[in-house]
Amino acid sequence: MTESVPTKRIIAQEAQAKRFRTSLNSFKQNVDAIETKISFQKINFLELSEHSLLQIVQDTKNLKSALNSISSANSEFFESATKFTTKSLDSYKESLPINKLAEELQKKYDVEYSHRMSLQNKINKIQSEIYETTQNFEKIKSQTGERKATLRAELKRLSRDKESQEKELKREIETGQKIIEFYKTLSAVEISEEGQGKFKVKVRWMQEEFSFLLIEEDDTFWYELIGCTVHYDKIPELLKTEINIDKKDAPILLNRILNVLN
Repeated sequence: MTESVPTKRIIAQEAQAKRFRTSLNSFKQNVDAIETKISFQKINFLELSEHSLLQIVQDTKNLKSALNSISSANSEFFESATKFTTKSLDSYKESLPINKLAEELQKKYDVEYSHRMSLQNKINKIQSEIYETTQNFEKIKSQTGERKATLRAELKRLSRDKESQEKELKREIETGQKIIEFYKTLSAVEISEEGQGKFKVKVRWMQEEFSFLLIEEDDTFWYELIGCTVHYDKIPELLKTEINIDKKDAPILLNRILNVLN
């Protein structure tokens, strides 16, 4: 696998740092050797010449200066190298394919997660609507069942009422026809139908004329005087009042009227 440029640069810097550390250690060893030699030989500095003493002092200063220079340069180098290495590593880390792949996967995950949450919200809404629709359907179904039962009962009742009304209408028609035919057979009587279940009866007696309204209601007839040629005060009270008479007695209605007039 081919190494990248940042990796090669880091390796070179580490090699250079290693060489600096080697040089520094070697210098320290030399200094330590001189100090050891001086210590073991127990040099009598009072017996040395002035030139020798100055030379030793100067050598010591040079050694310390060189040591400080190397230490300072080495420290600055390591600080700079460390910063550069860290920066290079960060840059290299960002450029690694695995990191790019991780970023892409994270983006895809975020998109997929957002899409999944959107779908989940839609599913929850649909499930809520389904539940509400089911509840409404069950309610309507129950109401429809009750309504059907009510309509069936109402239909049966109407059927019974219809049969009963048809029988009653047939009987009333037959009764009305019999009454009309009966009145028509009498002289001086005029019968006219004024509406459903209403008949107008005109009776002429001598020189006078009386008009009555005959009204069907259930099993009876109502009749009332609606006009006459006789003075009102001379009309019998029986003829002034509404009179209710059973239908079975209707054929004798005219006879009662005639008897009152007599």
